[in-house]
Amino acid sequence: AAPMGADSVEVASKSDAASSKLAAKSSAPLCWMIPGNHDWFDGLETFLHTICGRHWFGGWHLPQTNLYWALELPHRWFVLGFDLGLNDDLDDVQYSYFNHVIANLPSDANVISITHGPHWYVDSYYKKESGRMHKHLLTQLGPKLRLLLAGDIHHYSRYSAKIAQEGPELIISGGGGAFLHPTHLNVDVAGYTRAATFPSPTISRALAIRNPFQFRRRNWAFEILLGTCMVLMVLPALPLCGDAEAAFEAWSTASLLPTWAGLVWKCYVRILEQTTVALAAQVGMVLVMASFPEAQWGQDRRLLWGIPLGISMSLCTVG
Repeated sequence: AAPMGADSVEVASKSDAASSKLAAKSSAPLCWMIPGNHDWFDGLETFLHTICGRHWFGGWHLPQTNLYWALELPHRWFVLGFDLGLNDDLDDVQYSYFNHVIANLPSDANVISITHGPHWYVDSYYKKESGRMHKHLLTQLGPKLRLLLAGDIHHYSRYSAKIAQEGPELIISGGGGAFLHPTHLNVDVAGYTRAATFPSPTISRALAIRNPFQFRRRNWAFEILLGTCMVLMVLPALPLCGDAEAAFEAWSTASLLPTWAGLVWKCYVRILEQTTVALAAQVGMVLVMASFPEAQWGQDRRLLWGIPLGISMSLCTVG
């Protein structure tokens, strides 16, 4: 059986358990999945139809009929697959389900918790707290909890407790063919040491250094789109022929910066007073750039970084 964290895994209800036992009689491999953020973007329609509404997926048998589940494995191992939705927490119905499951676990149970996002990593990075109800369920497990497994972050990393047996292993396994998140930026998790990563920090840093060149080569269409937008931001205000000629006549080493700044100012004045397309493009660029920083930063920090980014894009275009 293979539990999957889909960007997509039931100790199940009685009907789920019966379904699992029936599926176990088949020689086909079994697969359980949990939805991730991309599954929620369309209101789970695709996930419900493709995973919960079918019995087979590429030769794998899909016994599950729900978004979340619990599985009993051999040797007293159990897998709990949580659906944290887009708010990184459980609803009341799911909380009650897992609360009942945990209350009926044997005393020597070993539990693996699977979620889409690694709250230990994301909360440490953004210095916030999330998933209050989910974390409360995990504390009820105590030493039974042996492993937290998640995806979402597009690399592999494993964190081990600094004091042996003082906490579960924390594993992020979110490669899955998507773009790569860096591992050379170490996120400190309280009480834990990062034990392994893929790629290694050295390779990750080398890939990051190549990003400006690789991005342009592989995303040339985006560069054309951005260039077109930047042309629209300034073209209706041109030409500044007379002003440019006067500036060239006054050009000298001593007056280089003031002359350039004067031309930039005159271009902005024309954009504000005489154009519609350029003005709309300028405002649109500032707004788009202001929304670029990640939402997890909070609105204040997004604006603090995003607005200067938008203004700098405007200055680069006009300059």
